[in-house]
Amino acid sequence: MESPLLNAERVGCGRIFLALAGGYGVLAVGFGAYRAHGLPEALKTSGVDPAEITERVSNLGIAVEYTLLHAVAIIGVLALSEIRFRQVPCFAFTWGILLFSGSLALDAVWAYRPPPFVPPVGGMLLILGWLSLIAVAWIRPRAKQAANC
Repeated sequence: MESPLLNAERVGCGRIFLALAGGYGVLAVGFGAYRAHGLPEALKTSGVDPAEITERVSNLGIAVEYTLLHAVAIIGVLALSEIRFRQVPCFAFTWGILLFSGSLALDAVWAYRPPPFVPPVGGMLLILGWLSLIAVAWIRPRAKQAANC
C-alpha cells in the first residue's frame, strides 16, 4: 500500500511543504533545547534584567510550541491525499510559523523586534490555516479516489 505522504509529495508543493515541516521541526527542537539549557544563562551573562529574561524565555517557549504543533499539522494535512486544495492550509501554516514564531524567536534570542504588525499577521495566518482546513474538508474529493469515511 502506498503512503499518503508519498502521494502528497508528487502533488504540486507537497514535497516542499514536507521539507519545510521537517525544517521547522528541527528549529523547534533546537530552540527548545537552547531555551532549556542556554538562553537564560546567556541572557544573565549579557546583563539582561531578570524580569526580561523570564519574558524572553517564555516567548521562546511559545514560539517552540507553535512551531512544532504547526509543523506536525502540515504533515497531517499532507497525509490527507483525498482532500483537494490542501496546499492552502499548508501555505498559511508555513507563513504563519515564519512570521509569528520567527518574530518571537528573534526577539527572545537576539533582542531583535520586527515591526509590531508581524506577530499578529503570523497569528492570523495560523488561524486562517485552521479555518481553511475546515473549508477544504467540505470540498468534494478527487473524482479518481473514493471517499473514505
